[in-house]
Amino acid sequence: MTTSSTTGGLLNSYDIIVIGAGAIGLAIARRLAGLGAVLVVEKGATGRKASWAAAGMLTPPSEASSPDAFFRFGARSLCGYRSFVDELRDETGVDMEYRDNGLLLLASDADTLDSIRLRQEWQAREGFDTVLLSPEEVRRMEPALTLELSGALFCPSDHHVRPRLLIDALSASCVLRGVEIVEGTGVDEIVQNGGRVQGVLAGGRTLSAPVVIVAAGAWASGIRGMDPAIEMCPRKGQMLALAAPENLFDHVVRWGHRYFVPRTGGELIVGSTDEDSGFEAGVTAEGIDGLLAAAERMSARASACRVIETWSGLRPATRDRLPAIGPTALGGLFYALGHYRNGILFAPLTAEVVADLVEGRESNATEEAFSPLRFPQNRER
Repeated sequence: MTTSSTTGGLLNSYDIIVIGAGAIGLAIARRLAGLGAVLVVEKGATGRKASWAAAGMLTPPSEASSPDAFFRFGARSLCGYRSFVDELRDETGVDMEYRDNGLLLLASDADTLDSIRLRQEWQAREGFDTVLLSPEEVRRMEPALTLELSGALFCPSDHHVRPRLLIDALSASCVLRGVEIVEGTGVDEIVQNGGRVQGVLAGGRTLSAPVVIVAAGAWASGIRGMDPAIEMCPRKGQMLALAAPENLFDHVVRWGHRYFVPRTGGELIVGSTDEDSGFEAGVTAEGIDGLLAAAERMSARASACRVIETWSGLRPATRDRLPAIGPTALGGLFYALGHYRNGILFAPLTAEVVADLVEGRESNATEEAFSPLRFPQNRER
């Protein structure tokens, strides 16, 4: 364990520094809290970027298009999610509104229905119990749907959680476990020497640590000294919330890239856009109008509900749309980046994988396809 001195409220030295206080960074810090002095450095406010904007769908069967590394990792993370939130709730008292009543993946034409039939076939081989439904069966499950239907795939193992409450629980758990969280301080550079990480340069100060974990989301590209350097491609997602009757929908309902997520208390989330707009955040008339038009097609009753909130977030995507999780070209430097649309889903398993690697254990959940070393390394170091 590091022996530390204090200057201006921050220690000079830590055992572990985590860059980024979203769901991924907080889950990692919480998991590593027993290993010594752990610091989380956040450029903005805790959990107020992509994690805050997320819908919270935990949906490997409806999200994945094939049984690839993405699907395997998501499925394993989902398997442990209930125990993850139960432990957080018991520790902090925060109810994250974990719901396990499944998702309906709608088909409004014959081609889409054929596609979800193929999805059902390979997912059955992977052990997921999905059910192909007729239009009549779908309407019995969700009478408020008015979209013209060809059928749907019911995914009972697709669940959801309320991300903002998850962030509350993770940050509270970190504090209870002795993790220090510093907001409003961006990390400018990874400090290194002799092929090993030495700490970070943040807010004009050098903070020393033999282990640094980069979980900075879409903003990671701006940190100097990363090896490999990863170009992040922020993808803006606009969303809105409607004040809906409590039981207007019982399940998450997905139609292409549009979806409804029912919340406790009658709130209905409508999402989402997926835009290449750089780091330009904020909602637009075009984006919100598109969501409202989709909501109207999906449910005339939903379209009559009052809009109570609109927001946007920047999803952290890599060029190949796969995350970068694991060790890098620098000793002691680890990445947990690029979770794109699935940071909430991947958070518990990402934390377990990173913890195993930091503690020198071989993780049986590591995916070679996610290795940071697939990106070009700095040969001049």
